[in-house]
Amino acid sequence: MPSTEEKATPMEVVSDKKVDKKKKEAGDELSEEDKALKEGLELAVLRLAESTSETEVGVLKLALDHLAKEIKSATSSMTSVPKPLKFLRPHYDTLKNIYNR
Repeated sequence: MPSTEEKATPMEVVSDKKVDKKKKEAGDELSEEDKALKEGLELAVLRLAESTSETEVGVLKLALDHLAKEIKSATSSMTSVPKPLKFLRPHYDTLKNIYNR
């Protein structure tokens, strides 16, 4: 008479460290679009930080317009943290200092 019980398959136990490592590796790999967005935002922050003279008002305006456009376009749906804000997080203190000048 055949058994009606199913055979138990062994399960692989994955530690939290392995899961965290896999998430970190997946997070480090950015798509080409994300890389371009990150580089554009960092370039805008760099231009804002380096521009100090009154003659570079046009450069400052373009950099600020770029930042504003990227943030506004990414915040149309608030289901998660927008990528521009994630990419600008390391530059928060720099932007705060530029604002207070």
